[in-house]
Order: sequence, then C-alpha cells, then structure tokens
Amino acid sequence: MGFIETEILNAVKALKLDGTPTTFIWIRGHFNIYGNTIADTLAKQAILLPRRELCEFPASDLNRWFKVQQMKGWDNFHSNYHAGFKYKIMFPQPSSNPWFARMPSHPKTFYRVMSRLRSGHCATKTYLLRIGRVESGMCNVCLEDEDAEHMILVCPIHRNKRRLLFEKIEEFIPRPFNLELILVTELEAVYDAVVTFIVDSEIKL
Repeated sequence: MGFIETEILNAVKALKLDGTPTTFIWIRGHFNIYGNTIADTLAKQAILLPRRELCEFPASDLNRWFKVQQMKGWDNFHSNYHAGFKYKIMFPQPSSNPWFARMPSHPKTFYRVMSRLRSGHCATKTYLLRIGRVESGMCNVCLEDEDAEHMILVCPIHRNKRRLLFEKIEEFIPRPFNLELILVTELEAVYDAVVTFIVDSEIKL
C-alpha cells in the first residue's frame, strides 16, 4: 500500500470516528468538473513528491530484524568489553549453533556428560535431594553439599586425578577455577579433559 492510499484510509477512519459517513463514487475524468480538476492537479503534483512506502505488516515480520540487531549489539558489547580474559569467557559471544555442533566425532559419553553438566541435571546428592530421591544432599566423604562443582573441583577423594585435570585446562582458563568458568569456554580441549576426569574418577552423573 502506497502513501496516497494510506492517507486516504487514515482520513476515512478519522471521519468515521467523528461520525461523518464517507461514500466513494466514480467520476468521469477530465470532464470540466471543478473538484475532479483539482484532484487531478494534486495527483500530478504528488508524483513529484519523494516516494514513501507505508504499509501494515504483522509484528512477527520484525522478529528476524530484532534478532539480528540483538546479536550485533551483543557482539559489539563483547568485543569492546573493558575487563580481562576471565570476564571475556564468562560472557561468550552467542552462537546460533548448539555447542556440540563444533565438537563432532565424540563418543556418546562425551555428549551425555557435558549436556548434564551444562543443564545442571546431574545425579549429584544436591540434585537428587531436590527431586526427592535422597534424604540428604551431603557428600559422604567430606560432609559438604555434593553438587557437580564439589565432585569435580573440591572433593578430596579425587585429588590425584584432579591435579591432571588442572594441568590440562590451565592453559585455557585462568585460576582459580570454577565450574561455570569451565563450561562457558565451550573449548573442545577443556571439555575433553573434564569428561576424561569424570570417567577415570568413576563419577556417576
């Protein structure tokens, strides 16, 4: 719908709200009718005006535009963020692809373990307590809350194998480590080291 049509419809709506009825009738063109001559003159003048496209469209058509603008804004924020490396990887650039799309050719254990860690749905005591499967969320070894971070980074029963894990990931992540920092890196080498540690330590997630 062009500018003229939009203006006509807006005028009709305004008249209708004012209680004034509007009737459209056909008038023979170029027949020395005063009003028609004026309309014809104005129409010719309108051709010289800058073109304006006004049309109504559903709000859903803007979804893609908003998404693109949001991604651009986030990329700009991330690229110009003033803090150091640690905070950069805590606010990673968003991706339209799932994390595992960038890490092909791994066994199912890899994807299962990392998906559970990323979602927080691990068979830890704190999670099982939350869903009513156990009566206590405490670790049997050190009597602290047994969540995924405790099992991977804290519990002394896995101390020896954890030392090897830290040696592998400190090349990519600054100390001190925490589970959130490890997960948001989405680095294949880091994820490989975590899964290897969990499997070798026989941690059940």
